[in-house]
Amino acid sequence: MNWTHIWAAVPLGIVLAITASATKVADTDPESPLPAESEGRAASETSAGKLSPIDETTRRNLVAAAEPFSPTTGPHRLEAFFGSLQRLEDPNSTERVHILQLGDSHTAGDGLTGQLRRRFQDEFGDGGRGYAPPGVPWRGYSQEAMSWATSGGWRAHLGIRNDDHGPWGIAGVRMDTYGPGTWVQRGTCEYCDGGEAFDAFSVHFLRQPGGGSFEIQVDGRNVNTVSTAGPRGMDVVHGRVPEGPHELRIKTTSAGPVGLFGISTRRGNEGLVYSNVGLNGATAGDFGEAIGPLARAELRRLSPELVVFAFGTNGAYNLHEFARRYTENPRAIRQQRRRWAADYRRTLRRTMDVAGAASCLVLTPPDLSGGDGRGGRPAALNFVIDTQHRVADDLGCAVWNQSTAMGGPGSIERWAQKNPRWAQTDGKHLTVRGYRAVADRLYGDLMDAYQRWLSGTGRGLPTRRVATRP
Repeated sequence: MNWTHIWAAVPLGIVLAITASATKVADTDPESPLPAESEGRAASETSAGKLSPIDETTRRNLVAAAEPFSPTTGPHRLEAFFGSLQRLEDPNSTERVHILQLGDSHTAGDGLTGQLRRRFQDEFGDGGRGYAPPGVPWRGYSQEAMSWATSGGWRAHLGIRNDDHGPWGIAGVRMDTYGPGTWVQRGTCEYCDGGEAFDAFSVHFLRQPGGGSFEIQVDGRNVNTVSTAGPRGMDVVHGRVPEGPHELRIKTTSAGPVGLFGISTRRGNEGLVYSNVGLNGATAGDFGEAIGPLARAELRRLSPELVVFAFGTNGAYNLHEFARRYTENPRAIRQQRRRWAADYRRTLRRTMDVAGAASCLVLTPPDLSGGDGRGGRPAALNFVIDTQHRVADDLGCAVWNQSTAMGGPGSIERWAQKNPRWAQTDGKHLTVRGYRAVADRLYGDLMDAYQRWLSGTGRGLPTRRVATRP
């Protein structure tokens, strides 16, 4: 386990004010599944690894199952987000703008979102690192602009794993422990590009009958003890500290069960916060099944001005593998595609219904390939992207096409051949350089749309190609 210890101490004379949230959200049906449209999801969850070659019969059936579509890219609900940015630019502003990105491994790794966070905060002010799962929820967990660590004795329940059980938070994660003396840690990052300070934090936890207690330590000092016993539901405890570098530790103090959903840190009274929550291997349908009453309550509390919905990579691979297995059954291929599209639509609609007046941006998958030169671009990727455009248009969301920005079919293989590489050789993921290049292009397109919105000269959100040469 990799622990990050990049801590800076502050004087012991900390003045800290902590209040427990007065409103708790009951978990009336913490493990309820989504409606029956998600039937058949398990059949589509094949490996998203290296693809097997696809024959010509399957290709013809995939084409027959697809429907032509001409996507639109109007900003729609981005206007609310742009209005928040405009108010934030007022010198007298006391507004904090929150962007929340939900997605799969591209989001979980924080390469794309880390660069977007830097660009937005450089322009609109550093409002803090934002929300993230507690501790180390899986092997290889990595984030930018924060430090993190965990002791032994915790188990991570993930919404992507069939043998794990809810409830989960908005990140699809719950960290559980059952004994005293276990801890998770979150702090500032002295040597990171960003995340140097915070002055407010929130700990999101599970309240449950017989729940144990934890204490909140700031820079080694116990500042509050919280009991998690009570009717089953989600609760939040908030705290404030002098602005600066801090180490925040949540340490259990009793033998009862303790469940944590996430930790959020903020800075100042204004500025921009960019939170990223993603699960490796997740589809929109997986996320939809994980967001029960408590996760929806947590989304309301986070109150983002913009929700970035970034799924599709695993859906494209799963549909590709399903079509390869059932190559002589175009009807089954069409039905599986309809199930995927219904899952995607329902999950995006439910998310935005909870997010209220927030703007919505659908981020399509990057270009993909089978890896090792096998299989090429998944034939279902075009279907996935077209469906995302159609659903976003119906639900009033903007769309930004990562595959187009990269250069279209074959671009991920070209990026993997660059020196240094911009894409990994697995055919799915980019390198740090690649994610940052895509983030810079997306930020530039959003700011172009924002400036044209301010001047009243346009409403569209462009998808321009990433410059791959100096």
